[in-house]
Amino acid sequence: MAERKPLRFAQALVETGKDVDCKIYKIPYKEFTYEDLETYLEYGNALPLGLGAGYWKDSTKLAVLAIVSAETGIVVEFPEPSRRFQADAAPTVDTVSERYQALQILLARPAGEFFSFDMAPLSMTLYLEQNLRMTNAVDIQSAFPSTDRYSISKILKAALGDETKIWETNLASAFDNIEYNPSIRTSVLEPVKRAWLAYHLASVDDAVTTYSDTPRINTLEMDAALLEVISKITVDSQRLDHKRPDQIVRDFTYAGYDAENDEHKVESNAFKNRFRGSEKVRVTVEDASGSFAARGQVDATGKLALFSDGGLGIGSRVITTIIGLGREPPTAAAKARDRSLLRLLQMIESPENPWLQNIWFNKDASSISWPEEWFSGASKYPPLSPSVTADLAQAASRLNTSQQVAVNAMLSKDPDHVLTIVQGPPGTGKTSVIAFFVQMAVALGKTGLWLVAQSNVAVKNIAEKLSSVGFNDYRLLVSREFIKDWHDHLYSDVNRNVIRSDEFTTLGPNQTRGIKVYLCTLSMLAHPLLRIFVSKCPLNTLIVDEASQIHVADYVSIFYKYSSLRKACFIGDDKQLPPFGQEDAPDGLPSIFEVEHLRGHAFFLNTQCLFFIFCFVLEFVLMKL
Repeated sequence: MAERKPLRFAQALVETGKDVDCKIYKIPYKEFTYEDLETYLEYGNALPLGLGAGYWKDSTKLAVLAIVSAETGIVVEFPEPSRRFQADAAPTVDTVSERYQALQILLARPAGEFFSFDMAPLSMTLYLEQNLRMTNAVDIQSAFPSTDRYSISKILKAALGDETKIWETNLASAFDNIEYNPSIRTSVLEPVKRAWLAYHLASVDDAVTTYSDTPRINTLEMDAALLEVISKITVDSQRLDHKRPDQIVRDFTYAGYDAENDEHKVESNAFKNRFRGSEKVRVTVEDASGSFAARGQVDATGKLALFSDGGLGIGSRVITTIIGLGREPPTAAAKARDRSLLRLLQMIESPENPWLQNIWFNKDASSISWPEEWFSGASKYPPLSPSVTADLAQAASRLNTSQQVAVNAMLSKDPDHVLTIVQGPPGTGKTSVIAFFVQMAVALGKTGLWLVAQSNVAVKNIAEKLSSVGFNDYRLLVSREFIKDWHDHLYSDVNRNVIRSDEFTTLGPNQTRGIKVYLCTLSMLAHPLLRIFVSKCPLNTLIVDEASQIHVADYVSIFYKYSSLRKACFIGDDKQLPPFGQEDAPDGLPSIFEVEHLRGHAFFLNTQCLFFIFCFVLEFVLMKL
């Protein structure tokens, strides 16, 4: 084997009290051998190894894997996807080749542990793309409070102490630079930074104590069917994150300079493009002599944000452009999904969850079954009073046959209807079906009805429909960030039913007493304070509107978090908007409508409102003019 020339790595991320001079050897995967393990990496001892990865820009597939120890490290460079397989095809892995066997031996070494930030997506990428399994893999963030997971700086402070100096700019760059560009010589060192930092945290004096209770990931012993499901969901989610822009031009209005506090006031013009919390930005400022760029930070409260230049002396110059730096943080729903997948890999959660089994594993409709105890003691619905019966009969008379069949399935206690799907194109009355179902279910004594959708507007529309049919015994939970200063006007018709997230802990007992129906977004179900409402109204029946826009994986955390769930109804149009980012996933991001073996649980609405058809045709004609 020819001797390889090392690259020198001297870190500038955290203060260690000693110089770090690590030799790094880049090795093309096609040339990787057993001898490389012996020569360039001390893999056979029980000391920890740090892992980091880099990804090809266009495909977001694994490009390099960095494996780092105290003084040496290797970076295995995988071929570009276009050279191996078509863009949307799965790679063919030669599991009998020496390169594969050598890398598999390393990742499954009997002694010693691997440490990495976000170990779940890394281990799943290795499995899905290279058929490689791991043992003794430690997700570093799992040893620290979950609220710190998305702040590497906080993790370092907790692990190394508040006095440890951190070069924040270098740290941010190390974790933002996940793309690998072989034409740039130093690009190979970007994943090395993350791998070295992981190794460093695993090697400090109290590391054994810090990580002793952190559950290990051992994919070598896991069932292949389970790994296929988790890896597909995890890697698809990671690819979507990678596709998000890392710089965003903000739409704002300049509101002036506060000389006393040396702050510039700016105001967001659009909710989706708003400033988010404390955000690092690059600005362009100008005066009579010209313009120049500077960096700083904005701190936003609602529409208003204050820009500070950190003492650079921009002064009263006018800000003309602001570019947010870094990808936007994941939503609460995405965080909850990722946490559930990680806990599955760590074997904290059991894959025997009935919802998980019947949606992802029992792929034959005839094999779907639910726990018998869910139905033990179940009785028929009680008889209704004549007056209630008359009111409901009048409401039901406004439904067509297909709508009535759908409502009956949603109300059914039969095991065949535990999971119910209602499909219908625009104008077939899907929201009317939801409204009548709620009326009927509450009249029959059902509690714990939670109506959700992906967007706040969709949830608001359901609320308005409930109020329009005379049903007002519900509460609509809305994040303060969405409604305050932005969308108060949207809720004028249902305002008395609204509870903002900043009011969750100040509610009086009368505001939720006896409430059996709650509305919120899917993301709101992950809110840490939702327990205030769930404790009084356990989630028993989940109704999801506009379900075509939701990736089926986004329900995973709900299925684990809410053990009281006994029925789920998914309503939407599979021909309308798909889940966000579906075009960026090789096999697409399926909604519940694309799960083949569940199609037998679908009910179709087939009668469109004549007025809606008229509007649709009119819009089509106008587009052609």
